[in-house]
Amino acid sequence: MSSDKISKLLEKYLKIIGKKTRLDILKKLNNIDNCITFSDIQKEIFEFKNGTTSLSFHLNALKKLNLIKSSQKGYSISNLGKEILKKVLEIELTLNHFNKSVLIRTSKYITEPFNLQNIKDFLVREAGMESFLANRISKLVENKLSKTNIKYLTTPLMREYINGILLEEGLENFRHKLTRLGVPPYDTNKFFNDKSYNPNQFIKKLGSEVSEQFLLLNLLPNDLADLFLSRKIFLQHLNYWALRPLSVCLHTNSLLNYLKKKDSNLDLKNVSDFSNYLRFTTQYQKIFKLISSYFSNDILLFNFDQFIDKTNFENNKYDKNIDLLISQINLFNRYNNSPKINIGLNSEKKILFQIIEQTLSTKNVSNNNSFFLFIDYLKIKNGNLSTELLKNEIILKNIDKFVFYKGQKNLISSILVKPNTIEAQNSNRIILDKILINLDQIAIDAKQDDNKFFEILENRMNSTFSLFKHKEILSQKKIGNSSTWKNIIEKLFENQYDNWINNTIKSLSFVGLNKAIIRHCGLELDRIEQSESFTLKIFEFMRKIIREKNDLDDNMYCLSQPIKKFDSYDYNLIRTNSNLTLERKITLFKKLSQFIDGGTLFEVYLDLEEKDQMLTQFNLLIDSDISAFKFVIKRD
Repeated sequence: MSSDKISKLLEKYLKIIGKKTRLDILKKLNNIDNCITFSDIQKEIFEFKNGTTSLSFHLNALKKLNLIKSSQKGYSISNLGKEILKKVLEIELTLNHFNKSVLIRTSKYITEPFNLQNIKDFLVREAGMESFLANRISKLVENKLSKTNIKYLTTPLMREYINGILLEEGLENFRHKLTRLGVPPYDTNKFFNDKSYNPNQFIKKLGSEVSEQFLLLNLLPNDLADLFLSRKIFLQHLNYWALRPLSVCLHTNSLLNYLKKKDSNLDLKNVSDFSNYLRFTTQYQKIFKLISSYFSNDILLFNFDQFIDKTNFENNKYDKNIDLLISQINLFNRYNNSPKINIGLNSEKKILFQIIEQTLSTKNVSNNNSFFLFIDYLKIKNGNLSTELLKNEIILKNIDKFVFYKGQKNLISSILVKPNTIEAQNSNRIILDKILINLDQIAIDAKQDDNKFFEILENRMNSTFSLFKHKEILSQKKIGNSSTWKNIIEKLFENQYDNWINNTIKSLSFVGLNKAIIRHCGLELDRIEQSESFTLKIFEFMRKIIREKNDLDDNMYCLSQPIKKFDSYDYNLIRTNSNLTLERKITLFKKLSQFIDGGTLFEVYLDLEEKDQMLTQFNLLIDSDISAFKFVIKRD
């Protein structure tokens, strides 16, 4: 071929591959072994452009010169295309060497020279930066890079390089928006080598880490995120915090009615029929699975005995049916990390014991630390069932699975929050969240100054209200427009769908009470009147602020007792190793809990050999009218 023809052919090829878009297509195809579809190419290279005409035009131009091939499976690069692309990349490297330009490997597996406009667009698009400021920062990035020996950067490294410059310029807010979410390779490798994580748990762990980072870096204001990071405020289920409410309390009747609406052929009046019962339990399991997607901690199914009434259980004909239902709930709890289903019973009939025995007879229930039975002790008292209850071997063996509460007004969930399902039988309630304030940290900062203590406490409570507001907005944004969520709200709750978030309970709580009192007053609250008095002032102050907030915003905030240890803090109002007699503990507890109207739980600690004292203590507790209590057996 003559030199003129070669020159014309070269000009033709250079004209075709001289377009950046066509080079991007060749680079993309070169990095993939198999064919790639038209839509995938459009997604990878044209994600910010509309229409398909221009992409077809570029593909046809490359295909015409045999640089790419097409088939029913999609597009691939030809051998000629590979050779020419190789030469083009060599030219890019040569130009980069002489122009001292840094090569960037993008997330689309394409290398391209540093481009000032790309940096500016990136700052405007992802950081929300004004154009003039983005222009200044991008030029600063270019200037700093030109003075280094860096020749090659990946996109994540380029992002971190820009973030470093933003920090130097005092632009930390923009840096927060640009911080890449993910788990460092070192931590990922630790999770990978940890034998306790199965493959699904490994993926969930990595996803949870990213979700938590997203919340703290991008969704919450810095000052609120810092309160959590400094352990001044505690949040639960951080990975799901922005996604869904904490808990839900459901009346059994409303759930049965919901099932009837879902399946019109289901005969609730004839649940005792075994075939109909199988259909019923299948639907029951489906609704549990559906609801569980929207809550992080627990589902309390109270007045569960109302379901029993529909099965003629007292005739002892259908105990296997009850066992089947309980086993369904147990299987759900066993294989579902969260939320857990807990059962509330409200009966004074002896059928209560049969239900309890079948519930607790399963090994998986007795070994499940998250499962509780909530029982109205007024029914036990009215039915004179105390002795029979505590002589039952199965019940005694699992006594720490029971929470006894005084009437429906004092029913609490496993996170110690009253659902306030008092008046209407089908009054269900969502608990949006429970946020805990670290009183010990306040005592440290207050340095035994009462005025300073309450000033800091008020500020912490205001920050907690702000956190609840953010959770409202985030939860509404994530699940508020879901058709499934809308269906659940409209079918199970009395309030209209548009108002669901306003009708949720928001519980404030606390940790570090006893440490704070020792630090501020010198001795524990159960040992000296001054400490007790200051504790009462704290609770009265918190209740006052909460009531004012409810009146002002027409909201449903409440104060409740903490449920579990955070860091090294004891969650009990009265320290576990207090030397007070049981009678004096009850008196002090009732005095303290008068201000904690959102939910409290009195715990009685017993050694295994002290079980014979339980009946006496049980009768003492139910005669004291304490709001709720449970026994805790000290085990080796």
